Amino acid sequence: GAVESIRNKSTVAYPGIDPLPPPRTREPGPLRIVWASRWEHDKDPDCFFRALDRLQQQDCPFRLSVLGESFGDVPDCFVQARRRLADCIDHWGYLPDRADYAAVLQAADVVVSTAQHEFFGIAAVEAASAGCYPVLPARLAYPEVFGNHPDWLYDGTETGLVQRLLELSTRVTHGQLASEAERLRTHVAEFLWPAAAERMDDAVDELL
Repeated sequence: GAVESIRNKSTVAYPGIDPLPPPRTREPGPLRIVWASRWEHDKDPDCFFRALDRLQQQDCPFRLSVLGESFGDVPDCFVQARRRLADCIDHWGYLPDRADYAAVLQAADVVVSTAQHEFFGIAAVEAASAGCYPVLPARLAYPEVFGNHPDWLYDGTETGLVQRLLELSTRVTHGQLASEAERLRTHVAEFLWPAAAERMDDAVDELL
């Protein structure tokens, strides 16, 4: 009975994020995709890059920015993808300066995750705050954090990811994604530090 007892008196305190500038006026061009996850196997980058290969095979144009930190054991797929996708790449590699990081997010249309392991999804929330349309697997913390919104989640498969990106590419061509930015920023506003810190302060006050 200990587990149920602890669950009944516990709550989850989501981490906060610092506010990011709003998206810029979109420059003409194809779908701009950003990857903002760690360069490790638990983020399933193989699935991500295979999906991009399939977009190319279907003659779907896109631009790519690959952010996120890399460590000693970088999956081989990153090296191979950088070579295969060279003509599509706008940025490749970790950006230590937050302003530079924000600028890439502001310029992107969508943020993609293929994660198999995720506690919360700070990178996805930050990207949404900057106006990036979320393309996230319907698993892990994403349905909870993003409200199980069917437009922002896909079925978690490679084929499902390809289908969603093809659809969004068409919507970008017709100027239909820009209107989503404000809705996204409103949705993730509860995770900005002013709101998150207030919830944490209230929780401490309740304990006292």
